[in-house]
Amino acid sequence: MKISKYNLFCKFKRNEYILHNMISKETVLLNKKEFKDFKNMSGDSDFCKELLNSGFYIPNNQNEIIRIREENRQACQDYSNLNITLVPTFACNFKCKYCYQNGLDNSIMKDEDIEVFIEFIKRRLSKHKSKSFHLSWFGGEPLLVYDIIYKTNKKILDFCVAKNIEFSSSISTNLSLIDDKKAKLLKDVAVTRIETTLVGNEKTHNDLRVCNSLNSFECTKKGIMIAAKYFTVMVNMNFCKSNFHDIKNFLKHDNTLKQQNIYLNFSEIINYKQNRFQVKQYKNCELKKLKLYCLALKNNWKICDITNFCSESIYCSYYHVNSFSIDNQLNVYKCAERFDENTQIGIIDKHSYDCKYNANFKDLYELEQSCLRCQFLPYCNGGCQVKRQQNIKPCPEELTSVYKYLKLFVRRRANDL
Repeated sequence: MKISKYNLFCKFKRNEYILHNMISKETVLLNKKEFKDFKNMSGDSDFCKELLNSGFYIPNNQNEIIRIREENRQACQDYSNLNITLVPTFACNFKCKYCYQNGLDNSIMKDEDIEVFIEFIKRRLSKHKSKSFHLSWFGGEPLLVYDIIYKTNKKILDFCVAKNIEFSSSISTNLSLIDDKKAKLLKDVAVTRIETTLVGNEKTHNDLRVCNSLNSFECTKKGIMIAAKYFTVMVNMNFCKSNFHDIKNFLKHDNTLKQQNIYLNFSEIINYKQNRFQVKQYKNCELKKLKLYCLALKNNWKICDITNFCSESIYCSYYHVNSFSIDNQLNVYKCAERFDENTQIGIIDKHSYDCKYNANFKDLYELEQSCLRCQFLPYCNGGCQVKRQQNIKPCPEELTSVYKYLKLFVRRRANDL
């Protein structure tokens, strides 16, 4: 018996330590004596057996890298779950200054292409005998084409019910167009989660997320309140140097959105080359992000788990053989954050209702030796493939502060109990 190479441990509170194994995904809290016994492998037989069963200790002859790569391969090649992000239009009623989608095709998906998409889904679910399907609606602003969402979900839901396939759906939206009637109908067709964005207080939000005829801040807040009656709502709070303190004040003083099913997420505003508008960024945004998460917990907000401490042996849907993003022209991609010729992997054929892949597309990826040697291999399993293609370091940014994120992970889990 030996100690796993892939344990993370750090002091949590006075005389209390966090122990996490990145392969088994097990997390335990140990007192000072237990932590010492763990490191020295000197605890009693029951203690050692429990740590062995949880993956903190492993048999002497176990090769952990073989296990990590095999579990990752199985997760990547799993057809039992189908995950699709669909963009019915890139059009939007907001003109966010930092939006990366400027210049994309704003046309609305044609009715005949919607039918092709639905047939593609039916055939793929049947071919691979998938047990579940999740459809994420993305944009642009998807609720501009609410009728398409409702009718498409209804047809897919009817098919999935008949075939005993679990179906769920989510929408990324600015929520300016939601109302109770629409929300009720969307719930009826399997929408379970809404994702939206705030960027601080009213003045800052309206400045960065511009809507000429509306107070975008009030519209989004009102929409969150409506949506929270029917769905789980994830509110993404985008930050940079200019609005960081506004977000802190929002977390301290706003009580209108502290509901059981509203969760906060924090992400840095990214500067894109195609945008004239550029924000001032922090050199180490992860530390700033951690401060916001900790402040949110301190002020009794619920937060999303944005770590990979509990991930199922796969870092991103890019690697998953049964996950795709599809745009309004039926072009197929692997990443929902980039829609261009360089990231397109194929197109849905209107005659065969199957994906016609580009000649250079591959769905199996080899990792560099540096990844295979890395202590955090089971955490990210290679990191971001898009960054790798751009010759950018693919490692998850949170690894620069992994022990702080581990503490946050434990605090969040305790809050949800």
